[in-house]
Amino acid sequence: TRDEASLLFEWANDQVVRDNSFHPSPISWETHVAWLDSRLADGSCLFLMAEQNGMPVGHVRFEISSNIAEISITVSPLMRGRGVGQYMLQQALIRLAEIKSDVNIIAHIKKGNGASQRLFEKCGFINNTAEHAAHLTYIYNRTAANSECRH
Repeated sequence: TRDEASLLFEWANDQVVRDNSFHPSPISWETHVAWLDSRLADGSCLFLMAEQNGMPVGHVRFEISSNIAEISITVSPLMRGRGVGQYMLQQALIRLAEIKSDVNIIAHIKKGNGASQRLFEKCGFINNTAEHAAHLTYIYNRTAANSECRH
């Protein structure tokens, strides 16, 4: 929600996030608030905050267009490397299936972002990147998802 704007702004400008973003420049507060307001008002955007013990640990966002849902995930800098991302992704996939089960789910990942590649592969995404592509494209394969991420 808009109440989390400051925290989302911090996460968005975290150096690791910027380094793995397709647009690595820092984000201004005004740009962030306008973006967040537009996402929250957009009925084709599913924005999920993740909490652990009442504390925010990250968010997952689906941008849904026709039969495609593009996923984006951010894990709090304090929670990286603890398996939180895998749990968040698993729960987000379950939630999306409850709302719209007939979409193809894709993730665009910057080349060199090994942590995201491993996370999505663990949860049944398959690298479907075209040769010479500027970024990696992963597609969710429900039948290939392991038991920890299958829904």
